[in-house]
Amino acid sequence: MIASVAASIPGVDVCGNARAPPAFVSVDPQRALGQLPARAEGAAGTLACASGAARAGVLTMGWAISMSGAACVLAAVACEDPTDARVSCDEDRACQDGDLCNGQERCADGRCVAGVAPSCGAGTSCWAAGECVAAEPAPGPAGCAVPYAPAVEAVAPGVELRFGGAGPIEVGLAAEKGAEPTAWQAGDRLVVPTDAATIEVVARWQTPAAGCEAARFRQRYQVGAVARDDGMAATDPRIVAWAGGWLEVALGADVDPEWRDPTRALGPAGDDVYDVLALGEGGSATFILDLAATDGPGPDLAVFENATPPTFHEFAFIEVSSDGTNFARLPARTNIAGPVGPYDMTDASGLEGLAGAYPLGIGTPFDLAALRFEPAVTGGLVDLGAIRFVRIVDIVGDGRALDAFGAPIFDPTPTIGSAGFDLDGIGVLAHDAPED
Repeated sequence: MIASVAASIPGVDVCGNARAPPAFVSVDPQRALGQLPARAEGAAGTLACASGAARAGVLTMGWAISMSGAACVLAAVACEDPTDARVSCDEDRACQDGDLCNGQERCADGRCVAGVAPSCGAGTSCWAAGECVAAEPAPGPAGCAVPYAPAVEAVAPGVELRFGGAGPIEVGLAAEKGAEPTAWQAGDRLVVPTDAATIEVVARWQTPAAGCEAARFRQRYQVGAVARDDGMAATDPRIVAWAGGWLEVALGADVDPEWRDPTRALGPAGDDVYDVLALGEGGSATFILDLAATDGPGPDLAVFENATPPTFHEFAFIEVSSDGTNFARLPARTNIAGPVGPYDMTDASGLEGLAGAYPLGIGTPFDLAALRFEPAVTGGLVDLGAIRFVRIVDIVGDGRALDAFGAPIFDPTPTIGSAGFDLDGIGVLAHDAPED
């Protein structure tokens, strides 16, 4: 989004630099205000730094809005110098980008001052809240593509794992965790054994590029059904932030006016079945997190729906982005065998990677590690250490949508009035401290 709007402001910007008049992008006023945290709102030429990219510990890109009559225009504010500390401010939060890993910015004498970044030891990485957590192992050297397949927790016996990638692939099963396969087989497919409880699948390039010899897909799967019981209450102390704005909303069919308000999906999830945003059949909405989500030990996000107990579930895909432009979809797996009527119940305990698995007030958790092999991630387009945007995509439940293994996904169909996934909130999770 930042790259798609004007990067200049008339007059003098918050960096103290003269700017040429911009080509503003006109948007609906309510939508524009919804995109911005309260601290980012401005009026009649007033500019404010807000959540955005920070370099060298100093906020150098933020949002500003300018009102002109009834029109609302949105533009990005950018400093020319990546280390420019001349950002004007009147309070600390005007300088802060929500990422404590580059230090806690503060306001001093009307100017933003960089913070001191935490120093994390070997084998750990910094989470956006400033915590050092155990780092996920990289699939290979930086810049190296990796063969990829759905990195889910469980697979059905006899299912075929299909690998993607630009080049000949060979796959194998490791006898022990972290070990190399005892034998490799050429090809991009592997059939899951029917006589194993768990397997560790490894894939590599047959002829890797120079410097990428160590690039590996490595995923440990449980073979067979997994009955999940990992729902998370909206009051769970691990939730440290929520979605605070939206980037775009594209509602599908069969949504009455009272269900179209995206502000109902902002902030903490609640216990009111009517206080939600209905996406409509096949609709989607992209939200901005108040604090960046980061891949760490365990789940990193939780998505809340208003499913009616005990088992009336509507499902959605989850896509994440670090820049609002490039997104990666979390892999999903379904085990619902056939069509579901508009008022029928479903058992969601065996699903994976789909939002909507739990009733009102209980969120479905998601682990960003499931994306670590995806091309958008290994190619540097999506940074799992700085996820600021989450897109919820409703699944039309007649089987036209497929999971990561090509199986049709079913949920109650058709529905009217408040059709599709009903979003109550998106939570950002803290992580447990790394073990010694």
